[in-house]
Amino acid sequence: MVSESPVPLPEQPSLEQLRNQAKDLRRTSGIPLWEAQLGVARRYGFTSWARLKQHVELLTRYSRFPERVATDSDAGTFLRLACLSYYDDEPGEWEQARRILERAPGLAEGNVYVGAATADADALRRVLAADPAAASREGGPFQWEPLCYLAYARHDPAISLAATLETARLLLDAEADPNAGYLWHGLPTPFTTLTGVFGEGEAGPVRAPRHPHSLALARLLLEAGADPNDGQALYNRMFEPGNDHLELLFEFGLGTGDGGPWRRRLGDALDTPAEMVRGQLAWAVTHGMTERVRLLVEHGVDVTAPLDGVTAASMAATTGHADLVDYLVAHGAPPLDLPPADAFVAAALAADRPR
Repeated sequence: MVSESPVPLPEQPSLEQLRNQAKDLRRTSGIPLWEAQLGVARRYGFTSWARLKQHVELLTRYSRFPERVATDSDAGTFLRLACLSYYDDEPGEWEQARRILERAPGLAEGNVYVGAATADADALRRVLAADPAAASREGGPFQWEPLCYLAYARHDPAISLAATLETARLLLDAEADPNAGYLWHGLPTPFTTLTGVFGEGEAGPVRAPRHPHSLALARLLLEAGADPNDGQALYNRMFEPGNDHLELLFEFGLGTGDGGPWRRRLGDALDTPAEMVRGQLAWAVTHGMTERVRLLVEHGVDVTAPLDGVTAASMAATTGHADLVDYLVAHGAPPLDLPPADAFVAAALAADRPR
């Protein structure tokens, strides 16, 4: 996609509307249809009509809007309340979901999505025996694959590790996709199974907690082929201290590879693996997360190139984290060489009165 100042696509772009725009342009300008289509594509920042069409089809296929979900059954209402949707999530909703289960304890019977969310391996086994393809069929209120309902369910932290892993294995053995996910409001960073397992985000760990068995479930998904370069999971977990998610993802190749199936679908709309981990480094430096900085550097994240246009050491100094400057320089970052104004800021933040 290239354009000096492209117009953003609507939240839910329509190919029919785009075709009509091209037809209108052809009528008003007298140019051939193919040229009008190219003009429309370039207006939205795409190099060809084919690429624009492919992108819109992708958005149509994967975009989800959780606030628009309507349910008319106990099963649908349970799933809507039980799972993180990253729209108005609250612990009170999980309590409501538990009450629905108490009122209708057989809800998982015959329903692959409820079976996944409740980690009811026995009920799930019966569903898959009759219909193995159900393991990868989208459905339920959010139009997710069953594995996503398992990953995003938060209604019952007492569900055992054994039940959780058995449920995941049943789905994966029936060819569920460990990289299953969706585009929240059509935004280009996918919310995957790993995203759901790791949880958190801007809502914080109370309203969007990680899965009770996050590390074990994430490991199983990664072993099954989930790509560790999960930009949304990294974003959601960068706000709070704690690096267990990064340690696990690095074990499976975070920062390397081609970005997996989602980057193959979305192309340059997604960061490369290297860009993802450098973004994590920039955040950790500016927020003084010393342990995270050390972990990222120890795993080979590049400190020699600029971060957001400045050197890593300068970023540390001008955000009040002088203790990181020597460490970053010792590990390859360019030495600190601040212009006078930035040097003053760094000295003030460090409470260095003489300097």
